[in-house]
Amino acid sequence: MKKCILYFTACLVAAGLLASQTSGASTTSQNECLVFKETGKSLCNTFYSYWNTHGGLPQQGFPISEEIQEVSQTDGKTYTVQYFERAVFELHPENKGTSSEVLLSLLGSQRYLEVYGPDGAPKQRVSTDNPLPFAETGHSGLRIKEMGA
Repeated sequence: MKKCILYFTACLVAAGLLASQTSGASTTSQNECLVFKETGKSLCNTFYSYWNTHGGLPQQGFPISEEIQEVSQTDGKTYTVQYFERAVFELHPENKGTSSEVLLSLLGSQRYLEVYGPDGAPKQRVSTDNPLPFAETGHSGLRIKEMGA
């Protein structure tokens, strides 16, 4: 009997933690969806699963759009995307069934280009003190041992 009460109490605590994690969200009977009263937006299926396993509300924030089709500034392809307070999820069907099925859009790269343009921030310079080159971007950075780590 004591074990049953402990188990029941643990279930109630877990349910309370789950409810506080999703704030004012309510589930719908269609597939796996949450609807947030704070924004009136829903979060479903693959995006719901990703959101739930990658920080949820504290890390990603509330959904601020529904799923929409959008052309990527990165590769010019059209993806299903959903905007959140702190992220934009992109559904990549070519990666279905892998951990890369949902990717985050490159907000930092897009914002940097928007603010500074293709020439970059003023007075930026490549380190000449034993730089570590990144062939993918054409930029370089300090080696970890130089940063005191």
